[in-house]
Amino acid sequence: MRSEEEVRGLRDELLKLTGYISDYGKRENRAAESMVFANDACDVLTWVLEEESTERFRSDAYLDLPQLRRLATEEFRGSSGSSGDIVPISCAEDGDALYRYTASRDPTLMTRTTSTSSRISYRIR
Repeated sequence: MRSEEEVRGLRDELLKLTGYISDYGKRENRAAESMVFANDACDVLTWVLEEESTERFRSDAYLDLPQLRRLATEEFRGSSGSSGDIVPISCAEDGDALYRYTASRDPTLMTRTTSTSSRISYRIR
């Protein structure tokens, strides 16, 4: 685990850079993917440093977990051609492995299946 000093140093450096670009940068630089990612990383690091409450971080101010649960439920209900309780959500490749994410009728239960058929189930909270 990283030290608090290291996490705080990275967050402060990101805040300085993103703040400068936000205040003085060109429009295309302010909208750059790296800028968006850096801003999101600052939010996460602020939460990790306990400068933001978990309740607020989970709210619509940041993650908006209730909205994500609604979206997952809509995706499940809107999927067609599936039978049983498992619905494919997405697939992703990681090196040589292929992962398929599925949800049961309970939208908080997710399963990850690899191309070698190993399965991991977990709950979204």
